[in-house]
Amino acid sequence: MQFFADRYQLSEPWSKAADGWLAAARDPKLGREVLLWRTVVLSDVEKEELLRRLGAAARYSHNRFMHILDVSVTGTEVYAVLAKKEGFRLSDRIHALGWNSRDILERLKELIPAIREAKRERLPDFAITADNLWLDHTGRLQIIQYWLAAPEKERDVYGFATLLYQLCTGGTEGPASMREFQQAISHRLDGLPGGTSQAAADWASSAFLPSCTLRQIEEGLERLLTPRQEKNVAAEQAGVGAAATHNRSRKKAEEPAKPAKEPVRQYTAPAAPTEDEEEEEVSPSSRLRPWLIFSGIVMLIGFLGVFGVWFVTRPPSAEAPAPTATTAPAAGSGGASASANGSPGKGTASSAKPPAGAASATPSASPRVSLSPSTASGANPSTAAGQSEQTTVPALTGKTLEEASQAALKAGMRYEYLLENGDAAQNTVLRQEPAAGTPAVKGDKVVFWVSKGKPQ
Repeated sequence: MQFFADRYQLSEPWSKAADGWLAAARDPKLGREVLLWRTVVLSDVEKEELLRRLGAAARYSHNRFMHILDVSVTGTEVYAVLAKKEGFRLSDRIHALGWNSRDILERLKELIPAIREAKRERLPDFAITADNLWLDHTGRLQIIQYWLAAPEKERDVYGFATLLYQLCTGGTEGPASMREFQQAISHRLDGLPGGTSQAAADWASSAFLPSCTLRQIEEGLERLLTPRQEKNVAAEQAGVGAAATHNRSRKKAEEPAKPAKEPVRQYTAPAAPTEDEEEEEVSPSSRLRPWLIFSGIVMLIGFLGVFGVWFVTRPPSAEAPAPTATTAPAAGSGGASASANGSPGKGTASSAKPPAGAASATPSASPRVSLSPSTASGANPSTAAGQSEQTTVPALTGKTLEEASQAALKAGMRYEYLLENGDAAQNTVLRQEPAAGTPAVKGDKVVFWVSKGKPQ
């Protein structure tokens, strides 16, 4: 009898799953059936990020997603305990489902609203394939892993098309080409009340268009499953035609007798004027119009010529006086250039000599260094891309300079560090701003101070 984490009794061997392994197990302590998911983490930063994502997913509750009961760490692995209902993983028995075309489309139609709601809740783009779906005893599909993003071909509308192909072929692989996909769909989805097999294949192929959305896929499903009845439409049209004929007959009977029509009077068109008459009818204003246009053009050219002469011969403008050097601020305000703990000031360098005993921040004593790839350009990556993905400020205090830099980049943040004297070992982070655990947006900057060692 094999146990996992000294608690869970495995009822089946581990199998490959999305970004990890899955196994059904029993919790003897609480007397319940569970589903275990585990994966290996390579660093503390990766472990903290995965635990954060699992915690956010555990707070999401929906009957189309397997609920997370517990999250823990054992050695170099992080595992999650999921609430397991009676059923099986879809990829294990997809070849023996026995669903007809209507069953396949109805199961997918029930799953789409849950996927759209998860996108509104800003969950990662999880996989929508047979390997990541659980089919319970009531015939309901559930998402197994929804805390890590999946490859593009397994998520959103692409993942939906892959799942449709898998259900039509009874396999776990995706289509190798568009032609193979269309042939499998048109061969399997026949006898639908809302259209032919070719119409179903055209609808399914629209999932590969860049502009296609889950909402459009759902609308196509509704058209294929709930068509209008042809008999009802024909009866309705016949009834409308009969009513219109009856109304026309009634109106014709109620109309009074019309009087006899009067003979139509014939009018002859007036003769066209001769050329002499046309010349006599030309008004004086029409004769002056070309001269007015010509005069306006001449005046415009003259104005432009005068302006050009003035522009060329205008006197040069006086040069602005050279800026004079400014003196340093008074000694009473020198506290603004250096903090009480000796941190470097952010003011400009002063030409005046500071008084004896006053703290001064010189570039050689406390240089400001930025190694973040995006700091030099001053651009915020998340703002430039129109994104606002959330992150958390990592804990940098006590780490070495290299570890702190990697942790900041791992969290998707820019960083800047400053060197100062301190009692800690050289290249050790003394403090940071903002503090660890502060919510932030990817692309924000974190500043930390690095020890130069004890002063000699």
